Amino acid sequence: MPAVLATVCENTIAMVTDVYAPKLNWENEQQAVKNNFMAVVPMFVMMGLSIISVFIILNTELIISAPLITVMIVVFAFLCYKWMIRLGRTHFPKKLEEL
Repeated sequence: MPAVLATVCENTIAMVTDVYAPKLNWENEQQAVKNNFMAVVPMFVMMGLSIISVFIILNTELIISAPLITVMIVVFAFLCYKWMIRLGRTHFPKKLEEL
């Protein structure tokens, strides 16, 4: 279950980065994917969450750490989702107008 939640969290972070800094000027599909550094940001964020999770596991008992990590991932995914919705309403239309 935590793996599914972590995947949802990572995908939500990826959507936030795509809404915040969309790569809209490209000539072919390959250019849109390969020249987009923002695709790496969710990977680094999830590495940070993984490091925090390992720190929690090493410093607490398993019966405490598993629910704590699950709650941390759910809260982070929810906050990213709310941020994505807000950016989609305010920031993304401005980016579209710049085209």
